Amino acid sequence: MELLKKCNFVLLALFIWGLTVLYNGVIVNYLANLFLSISNPSWLGFIVHTLIQLLIICIPTIIVIKYLDLNVKQLLFSIPVMYLLFAVYSPPALYMFVFTGEWNGFWQQSHPAMSAWMASLLITLQYGIVISITKLIVYLKATSE
Repeated sequence: MELLKKCNFVLLALFIWGLTVLYNGVIVNYLANLFLSISNPSWLGFIVHTLIQLLIICIPTIIVIKYLDLNVKQLLFSIPVMYLLFAVYSPPALYMFVFTGEWNGFWQQSHPAMSAWMASLLITLQYGIVISITKLIVYLKATSE
């Protein structure tokens, strides 16, 4: 248990990365035609997709904060680990507000998929902000009680 508390920042990054890859790589690919088509996204599908990704980030963060005593320094260390994980593998998908795959814009102009480092940077930036806000909310709730 002591080892888990020392490496909880790696565990958090792995858990969020694994759930995100599973969700975007497997579940969204099968359900894309039902609720989130990139070529013609519905607002409801986009909102549901964003909420699911927020849950994927917030729930593991809360669990690691409460049960493995994640502190701010460890939280900051988890962000570069998450960047490396997303740089190694992140399927082209919509990550909250960033679409990393190939798409056609105005006048059918084709835009190539993002490079792995750019996609990883943008994904990690979004996820890092959500993780930090989650940590702040958990901290404020704990100190108010």
